[in-house]
Amino acid sequence: SNDFTSHPTRLGVRLKEAGQVSFDFSGLETFGHDVFLIDHAQNNKETNVKTNPKYTFTVTKPSAGDTFIELNDRFSLRMNYTGIGVGDEAVSPARLHTSSGNGFIRVQAGSSTISSLQIYTISGALVYSSNKRSEEFHVAVNGQQTYLVKAKTGADYTVEKVFVK
Repeated sequence: SNDFTSHPTRLGVRLKEAGQVSFDFSGLETFGHDVFLIDHAQNNKETNVKTNPKYTFTVTKPSAGDTFIELNDRFSLRMNYTGIGVGDEAVSPARLHTSSGNGFIRVQAGSSTISSLQIYTISGALVYSSNKRSEEFHVAVNGQQTYLVKAKTGADYTVEKVFVK
């Protein structure tokens, strides 16, 4: 499913030292979804990081002998579709064919032409953008993670989630 509402994504966090830590999700203002950070250590507290992009929390010292502090079960991300994309364009139902493998994302538009393509990390950082018209894109990305692919075909935008292995 491409729906983070019914399938929140767990975040893995590795820290070198204890103390106060902040996440900064700035830049999501034009993203077509509300993005909620769920802090499971705070009774599943949800924060909309699109409207409140900074989230600060405190981490205690690691156990003796541990080099890093692992918070692999503390946070999840959940999204709610808002129907508004970059420039307030409506986002349409899926019309793309996306696939991934070996560090690449492949995006095809079927019988249409893609006139604009953006690829974001799950935290909202833009990693690729093109206004080149094409029926197909092959984009190299760094790292094994989940990406959001946003493409414009005709007057509509489509957003899909892709995991790259």
